[in-house]
Amino acid sequence: MKRNILKTLTLAATIVVALMQSAVAAPRLQPLPVEQQARFGATHCIELAAADLAGVTYSNIAWAVTNTVTKPCAVRFVAYLLDQPFNNTKAYDTNGVMTTTNSITLSCGDGNSATKWISGLQVAADQTPTVVGSFGTDYTATITGLATNVTGITVTSPTLNAQTSDVKLILTLTPSGSEAQLGSLTRGKARFFFRIIGAGMQVQ
Repeated sequence: MKRNILKTLTLAATIVVALMQSAVAAPRLQPLPVEQQARFGATHCIELAAADLAGVTYSNIAWAVTNTVTKPCAVRFVAYLLDQPFNNTKAYDTNGVMTTTNSITLSCGDGNSATKWISGLQVAADQTPTVVGSFGTDYTATITGLATNVTGITVTSPTLNAQTSDVKLILTLTPSGSEAQLGSLTRGKARFFFRIIGAGMQVQ
């Protein structure tokens, strides 16, 4: 009897572990090891991989994930790296047409502008992306009225300083056409590096 109970408990534990391992978590903002912090000048990273999209069944619709840095905080976008362009296996749809990832664009921003740092960057392997590393496009703003002889100064900054509200970091993938169904992707990885000073992080 004891052996049967032990076997049952062992089997249950094995099933729980298997379920935990098979579950695909959304890309999370993670602290970097000290060595990588020194190398990249960043404190945190979000890694987006093809495996993160396994549960995405729709196509030709943008997919977004949001990480939230809790207040009070300061956030600086540091860099973007496309470690591997996104692609899928050359499968056939119900009409016998070969599917391809002909276009997938990626954006990165915050709650005020989802394209604040990266706007519609091509990451599909079939498009042979030419931008594999970038410091992003800074958000621009015009300052006026600083002096009588200054009509306006355009400044750019990738920094969000002294935020008294939570900061949402948003990654968006946008496929083009049903042939670019995100859930069918079998390879691809991009990383986003940030320098963050704050109370903590949570994922929404």
